[in-house]
Amino acid sequence: MAGMDLRSRSIREQMASALDLIVHLSRLRDGTRPRTHISEVMGMEGDVIVLQDLYLYDYSMGIDATGPGSSASSRAPGSDPGSPNGSPTTA
Repeated sequence: MAGMDLRSRSIREQMASALDLIVHLSRLRDGTRPRTHISEVMGMEGDVIVLQDLYLYDYSMGIDATGPGSSASSRAPGSDPGSPNGSPTTA
């Protein structure tokens, strides 16, 4: 596809049809790189790729005796009453 002039919508459509999941890693202050998000690619809405979060890393657990971030936990969106209902987000 080198040398071809593609519109950004065409590129987004190709990405939305080619990808099923996106796994995002982040480096924490203690140097670890946990999975912070796992998102499902739902498709396109107009010119926007729609994502559904399947897994979120919970940073709110704070620090314990083993170090910063080590007491953080993971959760599925909508798994506790105070969390968002897991509705799709757009990228």
